[in-house]
Amino acid sequence: MSLMITSQPLPFGHRLGIFILAEISAVSALSVISLLLYIAYSTLNIREGATRRWKLESAVHLFLLNQLVCDLIQAVGGLMNMKWVVDGVNEQSTLFGLRADVSTDTPRASTKDRLSNARSY
Repeated sequence: MSLMITSQPLPFGHRLGIFILAEISAVSALSVISLLLYIAYSTLNIREGATRRWKLESAVHLFLLNQLVCDLIQAVGGLMNMKWVVDGVNEQSTLFGLRADVSTDTPRASTKDRLSNARSY
């Protein structure tokens, strides 16, 4: 049994809101990428005796690195919203299921269910 969901055009206000959220995600992604690049630079190029050298000796450093990577993954999930702004319709596709895997503000179902539902449209 396949469930058919029709595409509905997004109102301008919804498109504008999604666009603003995607722009904020882009700023977040750029900020995190710049911080991760600085950490990589600090780890590889700053001399041994420097006071500002990045070290992975404490749990705080690992926690910060983990938080930055997770924020980058969530920002990529927010950037995926741009497809709906560009298309101007609200439709479920494989991108919808993939976005649910990387973003926290989408209802979750199992990946197998989402992919099988996306193929049935």
